[in-house]
Amino acid sequence: MLAVTILIAGLAISLLSAMAWRSSVQKHEAQAFQTSSTDVTETLETMLNRDTDFVAGLRAVLTMQPHLSATAFDHWYAGLEGKHRQVGSLGSNVMVSVPASELAAFQARRNIDPAFRALLGNKVVPVKATGRARYCVLSAGGTVVPYTPAVTRLLQGDWCDPGSPIGSYRDGGTTQARITRAATDTGQFVAYPVSAQGVQTLFVETAFYRQGTKLATAAQRRAAVAGWIASSFDVSTMIRSALGSYKHMSVALYHANPGSPMELVGHGGTATKSGNHRTPVGTP
Repeated sequence: MLAVTILIAGLAISLLSAMAWRSSVQKHEAQAFQTSSTDVTETLETMLNRDTDFVAGLRAVLTMQPHLSATAFDHWYAGLEGKHRQVGSLGSNVMVSVPASELAAFQARRNIDPAFRALLGNKVVPVKATGRARYCVLSAGGTVVPYTPAVTRLLQGDWCDPGSPIGSYRDGGTTQARITRAATDTGQFVAYPVSAQGVQTLFVETAFYRQGTKLATAAQRRAAVAGWIASSFDVSTMIRSALGSYKHMSVALYHANPGSPMELVGHGGTATKSGNHRTPVGTP
């Protein structure tokens, strides 16, 4: 009986020891995962801030010089190392808001600019007047990957017209016209995933306004908007770089645009779903 009691007591002690050891291992693993996930998150935040800072820099240039020609924009884009910052993506596009009465004259000036023609591979397609009061048209840009003919035609439409091919183009869960309106009304950065030309990229778009105007309300921002800058970034490479040697993890990037639900804008890594660490895109 005594022997049995000792055996049971010994078994109980062994079980308690095993449970304590397992709890210690789990606690250590949880702490290690938290440290790793924090490291990855902070690295991603740094990369995202760097990208949005680039867009903010272009916005500042366009705010000071809203009538910047395509050739002049090329100089700024090169000076800010646009192609290096946007390697693996599609590049940047500048759209401006043009009154109907000025549409023909604006396009005549724009279309003879050699930088604009080079941007589109000399395949310039003017926007036709459709009776709208204003038109949101491409004015400049910097490409990392040359546009295909289909993309070239698409980009040369009216970005604000929900009935145009570019305005009705679906970016994630919404349309380009709605994205442009959201950027205008809020004055904030809007992020959305785009798959084009074999590239999966994250676009960040923001409006720029005429200097000296009031921007306290959506109505005031609509009246003062001069144009928009949209820049794309290689989110897949960004995530891989942030993960680095953390092969046991995966990351899903989410972002909620103003008035819209949270949306997946990028993911990477090889871990199972239960091991994922999720962080929202930190655009201003």
